[in-house]
Amino acid sequence: MRDAEKIATYERYRAGDITEDEVRERLGDDVIDGMREDREAFEEAVDMCDTSDFLQDDEG
Repeated sequence: MRDAEKIATYERYRAGDITEDEVRERLGDDVIDGMREDREAFEEAVDMCDTSDFLQDDEG
């Protein structure tokens, strides 16, 4: 299974279209656990990010 297919399957799980048992059966425990860890790490990094560094003042 290609990475894009794995991600699509995982997103179906997150959307509630398939159960955790189904996604684990299709992708395996290690893939699901790895994707979950990656998502949690990304969300934590976003929460820690100060977005004011990316905003510009209209005055130039």
